[in-house]
Amino acid sequence: MRDPVTLIIDPDPGFVCWLGQLLSQAGSQTIPALSCRQAIRLVAELNLPIDLAIVDPGLRGVNRAIRTLRKRFPLLRTVVVRTADQDTMPAIDASATLKRSFGSVRASRQQWLRSVRRILKDVMAAA
Repeated sequence: MRDPVTLIIDPDPGFVCWLGQLLSQAGSQTIPALSCRQAIRLVAELNLPIDLAIVDPGLRGVNRAIRTLRKRFPLLRTVVVRTADQDTMPAIDASATLKRSFGSVRASRQQWLRSVRRILKDVMAAA
């Protein structure tokens, strides 16, 4: 059985790096992208099967990017990472919603790692 491949689409390079490390600990390969356009280009260039996309719902073109990815990978699961100031969500069919740490409220690495492992387990069970 192969390791799952996760595409991270978020404009914050520090968050992408941090989350990529967590996903590696959870047994996933990661593809980091700072924009939806970059994500689509990387997926085409790398030609890897994408199992999970973790996205910032506030990104420009996020709905279109997810639709494009799901045409190529029909079983793709999506996780939306919200911030405190995001009141509305785009029309993404998400398998889960995680909250990014903000202000004095910090999600621990362990909390994120548990959530990520659970999601990856579900993703690979469905594959």
